Amino acid sequence: MKRILFLCLLLAGQARADEWSRADTVRQVIASAVIIADWRQTLYIADHPESYYEKTNFFLDKHPDREAVNTYFALFLLSNYAVAAALPPSWRPYFQYLTIGYEAYYVRHNLSIGIGFEF
Repeated sequence: MKRILFLCLLLAGQARADEWSRADTVRQVIASAVIIADWRQTLYIADHPESYYEKTNFFLDKHPDREAVNTYFALFLLSNYAVAAALPPSWRPYFQYLTIGYEAYYVRHNLSIGIGFEF
């Protein structure tokens, strides 16, 4: 998990300085953090199938296994960065804020129904 976050930060540093701002980096780190929080919560769901199930992510089964969860979120995390980096600088904040809001909503919802995450 830490390796994937490190890779995203490393890739963010590879964008051209005139196209990728410090604010872009901050937003992308926040977006990555909430994606990782959702990832951990989804692993919690996978580890507790008797109590929880995945109902909003149509890419994962109702009771996904850890491998499916890890594959999905690793690809999601990397593709989220790739899309942000590919967008024109004027559009990038909208995409990043959308990601942050979307993921934060589900992290908050999951916490409200007792789904935790462990690091």
